[in-house]
Amino acid sequence: MNDFLNCVQMIQLPFALIPIITFTSSPKIMHDFKSSKAFQIFALVTSAIILTINVYFIIDYVSISLGSEWYVYMALVVPTTAYILFVGYLTVYSIPETISIRGFNFIRDYENDAPWINRGSMDNEGYESSSHHISHSAE
Repeated sequence: MNDFLNCVQMIQLPFALIPIITFTSSPKIMHDFKSSKAFQIFALVTSAIILTINVYFIIDYVSISLGSEWYVYMALVVPTTAYILFVGYLTVYSIPETISIRGFNFIRDYENDAPWINRGSMDNEGYESSSHHISHSAE
């Protein structure tokens, strides 16, 4: 039972790890507390290594538990493909937010539904959002 629970946790890990790296790298969310580029690269490389090891252990667990016959792998093709596509989707939308890739422009317009951003008295100094810009005049 412990191996099965570990396998389930390994499958769920990317859905927590990738958004956390994205959120902590975003100046829109973290403002002055966003992580540095060096930490972002370290986190992405470490995550890639951990996720690769997890894929190996999942394959090992499935082949030990269910066998390594062709019909076992054929039964797992559809869910595995859906899982890989969804993790890929998460990664494609997270990586541009985390690091800037030269020549890759992935600007998305977000609708602002936060009521405090449109109020002038509640703005953070030095923070600029896409819908409300703070202008500082040199005096």
